[in-house]
Amino acid sequence: EPRRTAEKALVAVMQEAWVSGVSTRRVDDLVQAMGLASISKSTVSKLCKDIDERVGAFLDRPLAGDWPYLWLDATYLKQREGGRIVSVAVMLAVLGSLVRTPRRRDLTWLSLGLVAGVIGQILLGGLTVLFELHPPFVIAHFLLSIVLVWNAVVLHHRAGHDGQRGLPLVPRPTRRLGVALVILATVAIVSGTIVTGTGPHGGDEEVARLAFDITRVVQMHSVAVWVFLIVAILTLIRLRRSGTAAIVDRRAKLLIGAIGVQGAIGYTQYFTGVPPALVMIHIAGSITVWIAALLFLLDMTAHSVETAATPTDPVANPVAAP
Repeated sequence: EPRRTAEKALVAVMQEAWVSGVSTRRVDDLVQAMGLASISKSTVSKLCKDIDERVGAFLDRPLAGDWPYLWLDATYLKQREGGRIVSVAVMLAVLGSLVRTPRRRDLTWLSLGLVAGVIGQILLGGLTVLFELHPPFVIAHFLLSIVLVWNAVVLHHRAGHDGQRGLPLVPRPTRRLGVALVILATVAIVSGTIVTGTGPHGGDEEVARLAFDITRVVQMHSVAVWVFLIVAILTLIRLRRSGTAAIVDRRAKLLIGAIGVQGAIGYTQYFTGVPPALVMIHIAGSITVWIAALLFLLDMTAHSVETAATPTDPVANPVAAP
């Protein structure tokens, strides 16, 4: 019986990987990584065909009964309205994490992190105005926004699964590249804020800019973005050669596209005299690149979707069913 249970667990792991979009070749690599003999593609396909009927039943099931969920509409931060400081969307996120069943500590802390970030933005915003848009305060205000975006993206991602340890869709070295890309995105964004703080649009016109040579900091920012783009392309090449889930491949392409567009905007604004409209678009583009890098790393791991049904229900949990 213990051996039978172990066999069921192995089949469940392979089926979970297949449902998550892992190719049959990568399933073979996963089996070998678990210390077992290799398994043929045809065997994987045969085992996975056994769940087609249960998956069909799962997709066609009626949504009857109580289905608790966490609803996050958007992350918009209205800090002042009618003379009062408010933040409706963030408060809804916290309320949702507190009243959901079962309550999850990770979602609660991430939701409270949004509230703490908004309070920090309020304080920094006041200091920024008090010091007449001095570049260091403007930079800090923007970088805290970047942290808030990270918090919101991770919260939204984790709210979509059961919170348990997931199944890696890529080898460990590739995941390290994903972490490196997030770090490179951070370097590119921070260096970009220094460029803005040194240039003509870093704050009030009469406030002193950062004491850097604008040509030098622009070159440093450009190098950071080029390294970011090259590593992203090399990561995609590695993924295509080894094979990966469709979601990871798509996230890599979106990240490369976002970096390319952002770089084109940056060069355009540099050679056209840094018009304010392009600066605003460039700032919005940096947020897009940041989100793309975070989603690329997060989607390197597959997670089970949380449902209200019991784990033993074969219709609600077709992969875990024997």
